[in-house]
Amino acid sequence: MRTSNRRIANLFAPSGWARQCCQVEAALALVQAEIGVIPADAGPGIAQHLHDAVIDHDALAKAAERTGFAIAPLIRQLTPQCGPFGGWLHWGATTQDILVTVRALQINESLKLLGQRLARIVSAVAKLADEHRHSMMPARAFGGHGGVTTFGLHCATWLSSLVRDADRLMELTRRPVAGEL
Repeated sequence: MRTSNRRIANLFAPSGWARQCCQVEAALALVQAEIGVIPADAGPGIAQHLHDAVIDHDALAKAAERTGFAIAPLIRQLTPQCGPFGGWLHWGATTQDILVTVRALQINESLKLLGQRLARIVSAVAKLADEHRHSMMPARAFGGHGGVTTFGLHCATWLSSLVRDADRLMELTRRPVAGEL
């Protein structure tokens, strides 16, 4: 994935994806243990083991090429790492459950990070608009210069669009994308 935001790129990188799969599987196991679907000690045990899991990303990528999906090969890597609780890992979940839930988490976290970045941009442009409210410049017209305006007003025009975009992004983050689980 090409992006100038390293944190967003890391979310969608194979290691970030696998880490989020572990988080989803851990949360699933904890809830299942709490409601009695799996043994009470299995949920916390799985969650702890997945927190410390070591994933062979090269082997995972090769296995995913053969199967078309990376969930089953990932579960095969994680099961032995969960010790006596490995048999309860991924209990009752489907590949789609995990894939869709992880994608929802990636989207929600990306929106949050984009919102933070956009807030910094809005702040910087607002500062420019204020600092240059008296800085004269030629206005634009079709094919040449128009009358006189200020760079501050020009920045304020950009700012109004950015604020609308920030509001729209905030609305998206108030209604997070839901996964299967």
